[in-house]
Amino acid sequence: MRKLCAASLLAIGLVACGGDGNDVDPAIIVGGGVHDPGIDGEVNVYVIDEDTDAPLVGATVRVGTVEGTTDATGLFTAAGDLVGKQTIVAKATNYAASVWVGVDGANVTIGMTKATATTTAVPQAELGGSIVGWDALPAPATGHATIAFVNYSQSRALGDDSGNCYEAPLLIGIKAA
Repeated sequence: MRKLCAASLLAIGLVACGGDGNDVDPAIIVGGGVHDPGIDGEVNVYVIDEDTDAPLVGATVRVGTVEGTTDATGLFTAAGDLVGKQTIVAKATNYAASVWVGVDGANVTIGMTKATATTTAVPQAELGGSIVGWDALPAPATGHATIAFVNYSQSRALGDDSGNCYEAPLLIGIKAA
């Protein structure tokens, strides 16, 4: 009976403490990407040259609010209060910065592009259209504003969380009194 009670208490203790979470061994993802779904306190981020796959030593990496630099293997392990989707930023001398939004994996490999004259131009797109009935809205009361927002996505499916898809609000109209 005592052995059973001790085993039960140990099992309850592991459940209450969450066990080991999703602490996984660091692994480079060929071609870059995210693996081992679920962030639970730790994220392993490799930063590599996208053309040669060579590790980028001394790259600055921020996962959520945890920041540090990569070691001789191109690895930075962010540990702390990291749970769920995170924004990861990687910067390295002579490379274009990289920002990944909504990452939810314990292993991440970011392939960085060498900065050249062609990488300094930020890709851009134009949003066109109108809000039906905007002009017919009454003027807002003094000291108030009517504001319209629209979302954009890199995917055709609004709210899609797969791949490198993200959404962000764009301010497209303001009426103020």
